[in-house]
Amino acid sequence: EAKRIARDMLASLPDSSNHWNYGNAVHDGNIVLGLVAIEEGTVELAKDYLLEAGRTPGSPQLGSFGPDMLLAQSLLETGEREVVIEYLNLCLEFWRTHRRRLSVWSEEVNEGRIPDFGANVIRVVHGPEK
Repeated sequence: EAKRIARDMLASLPDSSNHWNYGNAVHDGNIVLGLVAIEEGTVELAKDYLLEAGRTPGSPQLGSFGPDMLLAQSLLETGEREVVIEYLNLCLEFWRTHRRRLSVWSEEVNEGRIPDFGANVIRVVHGPEK
């Protein structure tokens, strides 16, 4: 279901990359598809989706609150450091107010650690809490 919704979102992008929600759709759709790829065991595909998410032109929301780091964190947990560093560098283009935070995260990844991404990790709750 998540894959279908994300693909529909990307297929129905606004006609103009200047539309306020265009960058959100590019980012979020690719993050979801990457998370599905991780679940399906296709890490190489997940890496491609992470980079596509980072190539978003940005949006008011991404510029303020920053990127969702759940896919990056998941890839780090599988040992994929280089692609996460590349993603963080791409995020510099749209999350300009937090360049220092991105730099610190990149340093931590370079050192082999998984940063505490804090509020930038959006977790989906599967089903009702028990």
